[in-house]
Amino acid sequence: MGFFTAENDGDTAAQRAEDDATITQFWAWWAETGLAATAEVFDADEPSDEALQEIGDKVGGFAEDLGLGFESGPGRVARHVLVFTPAGDPELADVADRWLAAAPAADEAFEYDNRRRAVEDPESVGIAFGEQEFDLIDMTMTTERDGDRLDIHLWHPAFVEAPQEVAGNVAFLLLDALLGEGVVEAKIGEVRFDTELGADAVPMISLRELLA
Repeated sequence: MGFFTAENDGDTAAQRAEDDATITQFWAWWAETGLAATAEVFDADEPSDEALQEIGDKVGGFAEDLGLGFESGPGRVARHVLVFTPAGDPELADVADRWLAAAPAADEAFEYDNRRRAVEDPESVGIAFGEQEFDLIDMTMTTERDGDRLDIHLWHPAFVEAPQEVAGNVAFLLLDALLGEGVVEAKIGEVRFDTELGADAVPMISLRELLA
């Protein structure tokens, strides 16, 4: 049997202060050396594994201290985007929001976001977990409207043998890739991972059109 303690305002204030200090430290490092170093690595035709690992460890360390995930990719107005994401955890959304609020303006090298962005070509997206492959194009779904949100039941051939935790991680990562994390938060309700294909299932990739 576990023990449960109620969160108090003092704990919340202390954690917020600690997170804000980490956010300040990150952006200070980014302004001093991080942006230039990261842009140099990302802009290289063939960046070394060591350079990528070093940058990933540094940025990832700050993100981990905040309880957030991070990723990068092509930007919309800059060459690259840096994302610090709550990865679907509503309790961490405010931390990601405060991280973004403290970000500098976008320049030619980098822009910033606090939610994963939708990819341009979802048909090319796939995720590997061990020996299992999950291609977005193979994911199917049934849906049910619940007010302003859409409950979805997802199915993939590999779900039959995948542990529940793996199925859940895959489903949300592919949803974020298809719709963007912000849209998933705003418009998707319950997500269930089925091991049998529903008779009226349709490709999950049609969600973009359905929610448009």
